[in-house]
Amino acid sequence: MTHRDDIRQRKIDVKSIEQNCREGIGCEPREWQRESWRKLSEGRDTLVIAGTGSGKSLVFEALVWGNEEAIVLVISPLKALMQQQVDNDVGG
Repeated sequence: MTHRDDIRQRKIDVKSIEQNCREGIGCEPREWQRESWRKLSEGRDTLVIAGTGSGKSLVFEALVWGNEEAIVLVISPLKALMQQQVDNDVGG
């Protein structure tokens, strides 16, 4: 069984993910996040490129909430993010 087959068998429920976002962490998913979830639910490879703090990680993290067997890899430019946060804090 391929990873895509596994995703299809799990039947990712986009509406359930949206509800978990609202109720669990208090955020309203953005349309591009919903579209990413729809593509992932179809077993399609998905690349998300967006600005710092826009919610990229949520796209992939939300898929595994409650699934102890799932693995998600999120690559983040941590050093650049840390510097931006420091710059924003010092300037603000």
